[in-house]
Amino acid sequence: MCCVVPRSVLRDMCNKWWYYSSMKVKTSITLSEELLTAIGSEVDKRMRSAFIEEATWRYLKTRRRAVRDQSELKKINSTSSQLNEEAFDVLEYQVEE
Repeated sequence: MCCVVPRSVLRDMCNKWWYYSSMKVKTSITLSEELLTAIGSEVDKRMRSAFIEEATWRYLKTRRRAVRDQSELKKINSTSSQLNEEAFDVLEYQVEE
């Protein structure tokens, strides 16, 4: 017997390949009723775990980017005086003609 999978389900599965392809570990978390209601209004009850996992990965990616950006900014600021002096030196050569 063959089962037919609706296109919308296949599309969702393809868009969430990372969710379906990785090994899962069952866990329990505690959420406020308000948050659970908000999640429920966004996704079907069967997709809550995927939604929470995607949101968590996005949040972690954003945090990691912020830490990296802060580190890079610190490096730039530590050499900014030297870089500015070099830039002014170059501009002085361009002005004199």
